[in-house]
Amino acid sequence: MKEQIDPNELQIKSKPYKVGVGGSMYIHVMPNGSKYWRMAYRFNEKQKTFAIGTYPDIPLSEAEKIRDEAKALIKEGIDPIVMNNKQENIAPVQENDAPKPQANIEQANFQLSVSGKNQFSIQHNGQALSLNRKQALAVYSFFDSVFEVHP
Repeated sequence: MKEQIDPNELQIKSKPYKVGVGGSMYIHVMPNGSKYWRMAYRFNEKQKTFAIGTYPDIPLSEAEKIRDEAKALIKEGIDPIVMNNKQENIAPVQENDAPKPQANIEQANFQLSVSGKNQFSIQHNGQALSLNRKQALAVYSFFDSVFEVHP
């Protein structure tokens, strides 16, 4: 694998193009000169692209680390795009933070609830399924990839 990207490979052209780095990662070079780290992958039989960041702001070694973390999520059944979006929208939880009050959604004879920091549950006909944060994200990722939302 290359230690550094050759600047001659990253010339600005009239059309966008990709420079492969290895391990399904590449740099997407745009006509305006912008360069983006990307990772191509398949999740639930769909081709997807994970945006890692911009080159040269993120060096190759850091981009490879992010790629490896994304691949580990995929092996666990979690879509890295969904996980990345969730992490950007969730403030870090501090140990001294008080648990959030229980939030409930009732619809179609079942109840979804979130209590504390990492406990999610689904209740239906007297039965309950509890999920930790990682399991809930995997379920969300699955439904997100199966059901397409059209505004």
